[in-house]
Amino acid sequence: MSFFETTSSFSTVAQRTVSNIQDNYVRCGMNVMVRQFDPAVVTSSLWNELWIGLRWRISSSYAYQSQSFLGTAIDPFGEFSTFEFGLCNTSGSVYGQHGQINASNQHSIGYRKCAQSGVGTTYWELSTSGSGPYTMATGGGHIIHRATGSLKEYNTVAATGRHVKLFVNTAYFTASYRSIFVLRIFTSSLDRNLCRASLIYPDETNATAMRTDFSSSTMLADIMSGSTWNQATASAATYGYLSTNLSEDVPISQSVNGYFDGVYFSWRRLYDNLEISDIVIRKK
Repeated sequence: MSFFETTSSFSTVAQRTVSNIQDNYVRCGMNVMVRQFDPAVVTSSLWNELWIGLRWRISSSYAYQSQSFLGTAIDPFGEFSTFEFGLCNTSGSVYGQHGQINASNQHSIGYRKCAQSGVGTTYWELSTSGSGPYTMATGGGHIIHRATGSLKEYNTVAATGRHVKLFVNTAYFTASYRSIFVLRIFTSSLDRNLCRASLIYPDETNATAMRTDFSSSTMLADIMSGSTWNQATASAATYGYLSTNLSEDVPISQSVNGYFDGVYFSWRRLYDNLEISDIVIRKK
């Protein structure tokens, strides 16, 4: 099976019970999702700071540690994947939607799994806790901005780190742990045409992070309700989570290229499904 931008997509809404808590989630295959903000909650032209909080996991369709194809071990977490999410203008096609690669009418800013300078962070790596059956997939990336079909990359030094980290379930479509990830996009109070980003993500070397299942939306809400970003990161740190403030400014012009009025996800995987239990947006 070839794996191109135009590969058929699918998503399903499913439900399972984990730890006696009902978990409703969207299962994304090779798939792009776009969701417009409720204008009564987020007015697209009137915000200086937005947080996107995710509660998620990966469900793997292959026991890649034990299966092989013609003698070669199956590794669905190779380089042939693209994962990107963030804020967008919903009036145009976002990256990957309808097979769009450049999407000339797109305006978006987000986090993309990729690598720079041959450091290899475009590959997914798996980290397994020695104290229990907890496996995380980790990937590196940086902030990207698209307008009128052009792609610009920022904070590329950060691509040497692995910020995208989420639990992997290798028993297909069965219950597994969920981790969280928070992306913060904020503008300068003096210049709304400059953006920066901050991240909250699990530390796969921390025993608490590797053992904590974010089993309910309340756990994510506790972090997202912090009165300040520092308070949110302190709350996340109790679970063994890390935070990073990306230092490079991203120049934008919403008045010229279109206001960010929604969120998008582009997940093009050949074998594995991204399962999203919660997407929480907070305007500051």
